[in-house]
Amino acid sequence: NGKEASSGSHEGTENGKEASSGSHEGTEDGREASSGSHEGTENGKEASSGSHEGTENGKEASSGSHEGTEDGREASSGSHEGTENGKEASSGSHEGTENGKEASSGSHEGTEDGREASSGSHEGTEDGREASSGSDEGTEDGREASSGSHEGTENGKENGISSIARGDTKVNDRHSHNRKNNNKDNKSKKGALNFLFRI
Repeated sequence: NGKEASSGSHEGTENGKEASSGSHEGTEDGREASSGSHEGTENGKEASSGSHEGTENGKEASSGSHEGTEDGREASSGSHEGTENGKEASSGSHEGTENGKEASSGSHEGTEDGREASSGSHEGTEDGREASSGSDEGTEDGREASSGSHEGTENGKENGISSIARGDTKVNDRHSHNRKNNNKDNKSKKGALNFLFRI
């Protein structure tokens, strides 16, 4: 439009304005890329100093990051290869435990979710918990039948005092009860007869 291009403008820059001094050829819209920018970074902005090639959007991966960790961030120090999302599995974790967390110390292999079965648990008890000490084999849910219980009692609970003894006391009670009733009946019968005789 016949106006003078600003002094020192480069030929062919957009709309005749001067590109800022020292701009790199081919940067977007003729503006200067920040000093020291890497070739080919997104929109000519400088990638943070020391960034690794190929990290997401030219941002610097945190120092010492492992190659191939998710989004170029540093996996916590000493993390095991292949743990979920590059986070460090807790120290001393067993291989293959759920989500890389450490199974509690001394856990038995194959217990549910890698947690430690309580000490001294019997193999094969439900969910790997310890059956109470001295429990009888085969009681329901591996809990200890109360002391002195008879085999085969319902769910391993102890029957009260031996059933025979308890039965005896019941039998005796019943007999004595019957005797009392008989006495009452006899009295009432006699009373009725006397009453009739009076009439």
